[in-house]
This record gives sequence, C-alpha cells and structure tokens, in this order.
Amino acid sequence: MNAAVKNRDNTPNSNVSDLMTLFTDRDSLDYDNFPAFSKRKNTFTNTEEGVTEMCEKVEKYYHSRLQQELQQIRLHDLFGYVVRGGMSLDFAAKEANLPPTEFAAQMRQNGYTVPQAANLTQARV
Repeated sequence: MNAAVKNRDNTPNSNVSDLMTLFTDRDSLDYDNFPAFSKRKNTFTNTEEGVTEMCEKVEKYYHSRLQQELQQIRLHDLFGYVVRGGMSLDFAAKEANLPPTEFAAQMRQNGYTVPQAANLTQARV
C-alpha cells in the first residue's frame, strides 16, 4: 500500500487514506476523525515538552537497540570461537550467561554447527 495515495471514491467510513495523511504530512492534523492521535501528534511536533519527550523516547529506544545489537555481535563472536575450537561450548555459554543447551540451540538457529564433542545432556550452570 502506498501511504501517499488518496481515497478518491469517497467510500463511507473509509478513513485509511485520511489516517495515512497524518503519518505522511508532518503538519497535518485531523481532530474531527482522529482526535487522540492528532492531539498526541501536535504535542510531539509543536510543543517543547512534546519534542523533549519524543527525543527521550527515541534515545531510550536507540540505546536499547544498541545493547541488543551488541549482545548479538557478542553471541556470534562466541559461536565462531566454539566452531573454530578456540573455546569450549560450556565456557562460551557461561560467557553469554546462558545454559549450554540454550547456547547450542541459538547456535543452530543462527546457522552454526554445534561441535559433536559438546555433551549437552548434563545440566550445568
């Protein structure tokens, strides 16, 4: 669906086109059809408090995603060490703060081969 396409057939109760305009046009507000959305959008775009709040939310989201990405990079590094034989699966799992069985499952999910020597039947911390 193209958010810029306008509803030209005047279908009753078809506000999707109007709603999409609120998303695509920074200055567009529609208090009649979308009062809550318009009020919130106006706050975020036209008041100092709203802009500050949005900046804080975006920064919090950014840092959260950054942490997730760094954790994923760390996991892939550990997977690689295990595959190349530079680190035992147990040690890598401990470094990842995961049980060995969960670490091995994540290795498989990410396309890595779990070494045959890994004994995953014992519960270890």
